Amino acid sequence: KKGKDGRFSPPNPPTLESTRGVHKSGIEAPIARALLRGFILFPEALHDHVEELAHLRIADKGSASLRDQLVQIAMSGQHLDREALQTILAGRAAGVDVRRGAMRFSFTQAGSNPEVALSDLAAALEAVIARTEIEAALDEATRRLREDVSETAYAEQQRLKAAQKSYNDRLASLASSE
Repeated sequence: KKGKDGRFSPPNPPTLESTRGVHKSGIEAPIARALLRGFILFPEALHDHVEELAHLRIADKGSASLRDQLVQIAMSGQHLDREALQTILAGRAAGVDVRRGAMRFSFTQAGSNPEVALSDLAAALEAVIARTEIEAALDEATRRLREDVSETAYAEQQRLKAAQKSYNDRLASLASSE
């Protein structure tokens, strides 16, 4: 949504369960940079995932600024192609080289098959959001386990650890399939 000055202003905190966890705890810089590079190389994905992207909490200020710029561009309704987006971002001096320190995925490689890259980008974004939610739930389950050492609390903690491993494995699989 646009503020009074016509620029993008972040929407209210998300109501979608899928974005709440990410909003609270953030994602690592190499993954954030990989996702941002993917959206720059495959800007057609921006419109489909702009809400999730807008709510990703990114600790690295340069990457967070670039994310905000991508969201603002997507919300402007402009037709986006790779070259036009790179020209717009260059003009705004985004200030972060998303290639440096980014994890490698199919969507971080300019010559990748677009269908595979778009599918992998959506899957990686989904995995990052889910993993962050699981990490928050795991923190809460661990806190509860300290207060109530019970079989139920322990089982919940172990279930969440298994889910966390599953999403970590999914991200690793996507990174190795590039």
